[in-house]
Amino acid sequence: MGEMNPEKEIVNWWLNKKGFFTINSIKVAKNKEIDILAIKLKDGKAEKIVHFETYCSISSVDNLSPKQYLEKFENKLVVNKVKSIIKKHIHADKGYEKALVLGATAKLEDFKKLKGINIRLFDDILTDVFLNLNKQNYRNEIIRTLQLVKFLGVSNPKELARIIEDKGKNKTMKMNTREDFLSYILKQEEVKRVLSKERFEKDLTEILKHSSLTRPEKFAKALIDTIMTTRTRNRFVKAMLEHKGIATIAKKEKKEKPLQFFFKNKQNFIKKVFFL
Repeated sequence: MGEMNPEKEIVNWWLNKKGFFTINSIKVAKNKEIDILAIKLKDGKAEKIVHFETYCSISSVDNLSPKQYLEKFENKLVVNKVKSIIKKHIHADKGYEKALVLGATAKLEDFKKLKGINIRLFDDILTDVFLNLNKQNYRNEIIRTLQLVKFLGVSNPKELARIIEDKGKNKTMKMNTREDFLSYILKQEEVKRVLSKERFEKDLTEILKHSSLTRPEKFAKALIDTIMTTRTRNRFVKAMLEHKGIATIAKKEKKEKPLQFFFKNKQNFIKKVFFL
């Protein structure tokens, strides 16, 4: 069993938590190596056996083709080695599955076409590991590092905001990634509940001021179609007309046209009401 790189350590730890015992970095003839062989036992018998290979680039630049990775599974020396280990540990011939763990790749769809290979995304595994970390003392240095990031890094609101906001050369998120992140966050019910608190009214108003909803037509449509019910709409109009600034406008316009005119012409009314 050889030394593992960080991504392999994480996959190995994840498998152990899923109930597999693992044999990793298995040397094969002609300088070949099997990343991980995972075996799950039930009642003393092998319930599931999986040969894992990892390919975890952090960029979408692919150095190896899907066919080259298929060779890592189908090479005769590798297949024979896997079978011999299975026989040694469970004392029987038993079939096994093949799984490839991928990081960033521009060829994901091509990898998915590999026959007989189950594709797992490393970011899914990493997130699963991260979410299940607690405050116990982990001896595994890689897992301990993730624990520090979780409880001393991203759990600190100010530091997490810095990570997301960073626009430097080594920024964590590109603009489109940041937009996707905000979209996911704003769809969460817990986030909506928090934003409904009074303490966020000023922040939401500031966001609204810099959004496309400053366009009268869009704001009116959002209010009428999405935000307000018939009941709240009537209360809203009443509150608007009682507002000092709006009342002044209404009095000036009333000399020339009846107030009903503004209700019939919603577009002009909204412009006058919201954008003094």
